[in-house]
Amino acid sequence: MKARFCTSCGSERSKGLKGYEEHHLVRCLDCGLVYSSQVPGVRDLEEHYNQYGRNDFLSPVTQTRYGEILGQLEKLSKGRDLLDVGCGIGFFLDAARDRSWNCQGTEISDKAVDICREKGHRTHKGRLSEIDLEDRKFDVITAFEVVEHVEDVGAFAREVSALLKPGGLLYLTTPNFNSLNRRFIGSRASV
Repeated sequence: MKARFCTSCGSERSKGLKGYEEHHLVRCLDCGLVYSSQVPGVRDLEEHYNQYGRNDFLSPVTQTRYGEILGQLEKLSKGRDLLDVGCGIGFFLDAARDRSWNCQGTEISDKAVDICREKGHRTHKGRLSEIDLEDRKFDVITAFEVVEHVEDVGAFAREVSALLKPGGLLYLTTPNFNSLNRRFIGSRASV
């Protein structure tokens, strides 16, 4: 499916990025956001993520970073109910559970959901908009490298907001097209 507008500002004005044609990357001519002009459908995403290797290695650097993130969230959060959107095979859920968080995850990959459930994590299959969380509210919602896969960022923000308790926290990350990594190695970078 082709994106007809910028997911940030709604502009229809964009220019393709030379060297990034394979990834269909364009830059919005109004706000500067870099995004993919090709938005995959739900089935396309499921097929893509089901092909991911699931013997992933969690590096010591990432383990340390997860501890730092959780430490900051513990200082700022009023409670310990956490939802990790796009939880993969549950590495962040593992770290949160080890620190006594009440955590759940969402994931679209069948394989990843199965692995998380085998680890004992309550894991919901599907996109956030498709999941019935039984009117559950969370103190913290995390979304690592998820928002760039969302077709309607505004709708996603509203869904997250509806799931947060008053004063709840959202922690998300997304690739940085202007990162040093991308600047040094160009289109081979996983921005």
